[in-house]
Amino acid sequence: MFKFSIARLPRIEFGAGTIKKLPEIIAGYGSRMLLVTGARSFLHTPQWQELQQQLSKQAITWQHCTVAEEPSPKLIDDLVKTFANEHFDVVVAIGGGSALDAAKAIAGLQKIQRSVMDYLEGVGPELPYQGPAIPFIAVPTTAGTGSEATKNAVLSVQGENGFKKSFRHDKLVAEYAIVDPDLLASCPSGVIAANGMDALT
Repeated sequence: MFKFSIARLPRIEFGAGTIKKLPEIIAGYGSRMLLVTGARSFLHTPQWQELQQQLSKQAITWQHCTVAEEPSPKLIDDLVKTFANEHFDVVVAIGGGSALDAAKAIAGLQKIQRSVMDYLEGVGPELPYQGPAIPFIAVPTTAGTGSEATKNAVLSVQGENGFKKSFRHDKLVAEYAIVDPDLLASCPSGVIAANGMDALT
């Protein structure tokens, strides 16, 4: 057999209703959280209402930002600057691959306050990333990208000179991946179908 190596994986909590474990897991890291979600679907679910109540019971405070489309380097840099004076114990993403990738990049950059362009593969100076990264928890609401289990934050620039590149490092792997299939119910049927094709291919 050929030699191979496997990057570290998050601790995976899988099953219907596992999102209920999230507040206690967050509390294990501290009381200040940055929450990154998609722009719409999850925020209109009963799970979101219940999660807010449970976070308050755990005395967890949070800042919240949304990611509506594939994240760009500019979006990441702007969000990192927005939260420059905050001291987060953990970054949590609830959403599709775009929200997870954005949160992963923010968790890697918020403490060091550098542009993500310094680290993107294939563009810019490609500096070696040394961290430190804020602990990251991924809660996917789709089943297509697998971002909750990778070390890649995929960022895109649209247009003539556009690109799709990764900020990639083992320090960016989620500490926990909470995979609750009930969360798929908040997605439009077209998204679920596309997720199925992603998973199949």
